[in-house]
Amino acid sequence: MTRGMPAVWSSIVASPFVAFGLAGHTGTLSTAVPNQIAATALTVGVGIFLIGCYVHVVGADEFRTGTFENHIESDHPVTPFARAKSVVGLFFLALAAYWLFYTRVPYVYPTVSLFAGGSLFTTGLWTYWKNTLTSYHLTDEQLVIETRFLGSNTNRLPLQKVKSLRTHRPFYLRLFGLGNITLDVGDRQHYLVRHLRKIDRFADELNQMVIEENSQ
Repeated sequence: MTRGMPAVWSSIVASPFVAFGLAGHTGTLSTAVPNQIAATALTVGVGIFLIGCYVHVVGADEFRTGTFENHIESDHPVTPFARAKSVVGLFFLALAAYWLFYTRVPYVYPTVSLFAGGSLFTTGLWTYWKNTLTSYHLTDEQLVIETRFLGSNTNRLPLQKVKSLRTHRPFYLRLFGLGNITLDVGDRQHYLVRHLRKIDRFADELNQMVIEENSQ
């Protein structure tokens, strides 16, 4: 079963686009709003809703260890940061539409707001969907990263390849009690375990398994 309620959340963030598009088709918007803009907004809203339903239905497979492996810990990225990012982006998009169609401010204001809002909204929503379908599984031999968003991808990192690991909590993640773990595997290659709430416990377990694996 999928974590959280991605269909509900996607419906919430899609509703302004759908409402804007329907209002444009019914003629209740300002005449300054082209029909093409309203149609695009409606298409975007429906697309967000459909992808949210897909994420809600897909879910994650039950994790299975190898024959001689022991399952140590499992965790998954959480989504409050991604949701907050998409909401802020939605605000800037609404502000851009207001400035563009209902005021006479210089075009630089809606343009900057449009690009900032679009970037925040799309990256936030994409991260939310991806985090919902991502899982981290630690065994006594490997770290398994599973992602089922738009396909099924499984990355298996043998612990004996890990040279070092470090935790980091950027300011924007600390606001939500989250952190990341970066694994150095040499040759300038890194693996990132991101957006964990129980980062210290997972990092301690991972570090202990790396030490034990490399001491053998």
